[in-house]
Amino acid sequence: MLIYELIWLCLTSVAVASSAFMDQSFFFDYVPDSQTVPVPVTSQCETININWGRTSGSTGPNPSAPYFLQIYTSAFVFPFIVEAGSSLSFDWQVPFGPGTIYQMCMFDKNGYTGGCQAMYTMIANTTVDEPTCANASFPLGPLDIDAQVEDGPLSMYGWVNQCTDIAITPKNGTPPYTLTIAPSSHPPLNITMNDMSTVNWTVDLSWASPFFISVVDSEFNRWSYGPLHSGGDGPTGCLALGDLPASSGVSSGAAAGIGLGGAIAGALLGIGAAWFIFRPRKHSQLSQSSSTDHFHSNNSFGHNPRMPMESLNSNATSLGSNQYQVEPFRMPGDATSSDTGGGPTSPTTGRGSGAVYVVHHDGGRAPVTVYHEDGTEVVELPPRYANAEGIMSQRPGQRPSTSQSDATGSDTINSSSDPTRSAQNAPDYFNQPRQTGPAPKKASALRPNRRPPSGP
Repeated sequence: MLIYELIWLCLTSVAVASSAFMDQSFFFDYVPDSQTVPVPVTSQCETININWGRTSGSTGPNPSAPYFLQIYTSAFVFPFIVEAGSSLSFDWQVPFGPGTIYQMCMFDKNGYTGGCQAMYTMIANTTVDEPTCANASFPLGPLDIDAQVEDGPLSMYGWVNQCTDIAITPKNGTPPYTLTIAPSSHPPLNITMNDMSTVNWTVDLSWASPFFISVVDSEFNRWSYGPLHSGGDGPTGCLALGDLPASSGVSSGAAAGIGLGGAIAGALLGIGAAWFIFRPRKHSQLSQSSSTDHFHSNNSFGHNPRMPMESLNSNATSLGSNQYQVEPFRMPGDATSSDTGGGPTSPTTGRGSGAVYVVHHDGGRAPVTVYHEDGTEVVELPPRYANAEGIMSQRPGQRPSTSQSDATGSDTINSSSDPTRSAQNAPDYFNQPRQTGPAPKKASALRPNRRPPSGP
């Protein structure tokens, strides 16, 4: 005889059941040794070997023989009860037809449970054409149970939203009744109903969890539905396991402090990152500006282009006693307070700012002609050489050079704004071709056998 653990819950005329799934007193399984991973199928009339025992994970009371199997199926509206004997092993032929889904739970004589296994599916027997096996014992008669959910009668294979109620009301049978909730791969829940009053059970299973539900009266008449599933459209408050212990939880104040500290740390980290990113860029700009100022103040020729004209003139005077006046060089675009608006100026009075143009000649003319933007033409003069007495002389074939100036007497020649016309109007001695001396002869070796010519 199967004895269930009783849980008495009565609230006036309606009993509300709260889930308190049973602690397992032992564990059982029927997975063949040849299967590393369980394959949840069984052939019709296949003999399964069921083994059970108490382990270190068993938290319920010690079990006592005899043991019983309670088997739920998708083909019948009642569970089957099979006696498993007093040993720790039992062989049973599964008689259900192909396509039937079944789930097996186990109890001892005191109602202590060994839990429920996963759902298995029956398949056709491939080794025997017409398998035969003993049928399971049918109950004396099924109970008449009214099962309701929030939107109407409970379906045999329905989905019931989580945290909603299933209302069970017996219509016949003999009290007391035992209501059993049997989730797959989970310990079951037993609820005792002392009379025919309605009992509400809240589906406190997570979404898509499969389970069976059954009722047994004192005369062993039975009723069951399933497989059912927990739906996901309901609330979730019933799934909470209660307040966490203080040692394993975080208080709301601590959580707020952690959040505030994280925000401050993130802000400081962002400020530091921005400072490191923009600091090198600013330093580079300062370095570039400093390098530009240094170039304007000291160019690659080793002198300051903004040097006063008097200093340049003094340098030009110190070049020697030759007849050429050195035009002071200034960078284009620079101007001093002594610059004038137009016309050529002498070295002593300064020159207007502007661009410098260089024209290269061939055909024996002066190789380079320099034009200033203000119209002044500067022509390269032919070189002069000093003889043994230190007197400057021209190269043979060239006439002495002269210089002209409109007002200053400098070594420049005024010209129009057109550089080509200026070059054509230059004095003749600027356009004379350069005279080259005779090329030196190579020294030839004396022939040893050649005799000098004899006299007359």
